[in-house]
Amino acid sequence: MKRNLKQILLVFLALAITVSASTCLFSCGRESTAQTTGETIPGIMSSDNSTSGTVDATGGTTTGTVQEPIDGTTTGTTTPIVTPPVNDGDYINPLTGLKTNNKDASTLKPLAVIVDNVDAAYAHQTGLTQADILYETLVAPGITRFTALISDYSALKDICNIREAYMEHIDIVGSHNAVLVAHGGATHLGDFVSVAAARFGGGWNENLQKNTYGYINTMKDIAFTAEGGERYGTIKYYKDDESYRKDIGFDTLLTSSAVAAIFSTKASAFVQSGATEKGSAKAFTFVDLTETKVMNGTAAKEIKISFTMDNYAGTKSVAYVYDTELGMYLRYQGTSNKAHKDSVTGAQLAFTNVLTLFTDVTSTKTANDEVVTSTMVVGEGTGYYFYGGEAVEIKWSKSAWDGALTLTDKDGNALELARGTTYVSYLDNTNTAKAVSFS
Repeated sequence: MKRNLKQILLVFLALAITVSASTCLFSCGRESTAQTTGETIPGIMSSDNSTSGTVDATGGTTTGTVQEPIDGTTTGTTTPIVTPPVNDGDYINPLTGLKTNNKDASTLKPLAVIVDNVDAAYAHQTGLTQADILYETLVAPGITRFTALISDYSALKDICNIREAYMEHIDIVGSHNAVLVAHGGATHLGDFVSVAAARFGGGWNENLQKNTYGYINTMKDIAFTAEGGERYGTIKYYKDDESYRKDIGFDTLLTSSAVAAIFSTKASAFVQSGATEKGSAKAFTFVDLTETKVMNGTAAKEIKISFTMDNYAGTKSVAYVYDTELGMYLRYQGTSNKAHKDSVTGAQLAFTNVLTLFTDVTSTKTANDEVVTSTMVVGEGTGYYFYGGEAVEIKWSKSAWDGALTLTDKDGNALELARGTTYVSYLDNTNTAKAVSFS
């Protein structure tokens, strides 16, 4: 009797294992199919195989634009992962005009994080989708760098790769009264550290025999040393990508714990400099625009942006495609026009507002014969404002390094942006037609 009972139990156990394995095989196979597809830019520089609608890739519904894979495969389609900003809560995000429940940021300066956009940085580039305002400027012919403005950094997700700042980044930071975060500073137009210290409140500390800064310098601050990096997770890629660190000279992450430590510990060079995160952000004027109210603009569902300079072959190609369902412009970049995605989350960069500002971009040869650029941020010029699939001509001006970036329509009336995230590019004005085109 006991032997028969054991046999019955073994049969039931075998059946249970078979059902469990089949279920796992089915679900894992479905997940794999959903994750191996990619997107190509619709319409602009490839055949437009896209349609609008929803996709149920993993058992849930995601809204967006359904597109063919970018890698040439023919199996399956996918929807871009985009995280539209939330407009709900008790506080107002000063950099977007949207309601938020995260934190009241009205008494804090935003962070302005310098992030690399050279090809070698793509593998680790992450955190840009957190930007309330994202600036992009040339740093060399065909090479751009980002300034990511973040208002509420209380729940900051990792940002990588942090890179050195140029003089114009000081001016961009000044437009918003932000705290600069950079991996040192470029010296081709002068002593960056001295200029930054004078403007942000840092200086030379004789007792410590080192520079202290009014900005977060990830080359020097304790949170980014070997010991601090292990504690705060800021040197995550040091061991698994030595060649990248050797060639580029950095691999730094900005983490939430590092920011908290920098603002709170006396060992921080930022604190030692007498600088503070207390203050208030300067931003644009935001209103509740609708697609029917956009200033009788020209159709601009697809935008092509070329970061280029006369007499240089290098060009950084960027494109934005308007998604009517999301109400945002999806970003693509590079000669192959791949969707610009976060390397960790897979989310595609997308913005409610797109600004392209024309200015003077000049070049300089460094001591090692490399060509670097300088972008005029203080001054005035023309540009375009894109929203809701339309474009209007605008003007911009900025009177001082810490003055606000003022935007008007072409007749000089104050420009109001739609509530939401904003992308801003500074482009060489020697050939504006080549720099920006849209349809």
